[in-house]
Parts: sequence; C-alpha cells; structure tokens
Amino acid sequence: MLTFAYGLACVAAGGYVAARIARRLPIKHAAAMGILQAGLTIAAMLSPEANHATRMQWITIAILSIPAALAGGFLYKGKKTQ
Repeated sequence: MLTFAYGLACVAAGGYVAARIARRLPIKHAAAMGILQAGLTIAAMLSPEANHATRMQWITIAILSIPAALAGGFLYKGKKTQ
C-alpha cells in the first residue's frame, strides 16, 4: 500500500514538472505524461519480473496514473494563477 501511494505521488510530481516546463497547454502536457506512465506500467506488468503484484494491482496503478498526473498539472496551474 505504501508503494502504491508513493508511486502515485511520484506520478503527480511528474505531472507537475511536465506542466511547469510546458510553454503552452500545461494540463495537456501533464495528461501526456500520465498516459506515458500508464503505458510504461503496462509494459512493466508484462515483463517476466513482474510477479510481485497481481494483474489487478498493475491495472489499477496504470488507470490511476493519468488522474494522478493531471492532479500535478492542476496543482501547477493553480499556483501559477495566484
């Protein structure tokens, strides 16, 4: 559970960084980072060394990667407008 929360926090931080370095459309860049992370999660799930978690855990992490990255993007956008 701790690894799950830590992983999503790192994805949110990645969404924040992607939004920050984007010159335009920070939310779309954060979403793209989340989609990329979801794809990498699925690739990791399919690797032979992925036996420490169930498929449902991997799928849950992949699905929640996009909202987590978007949360980081919205956090950046909220700080930028203040």
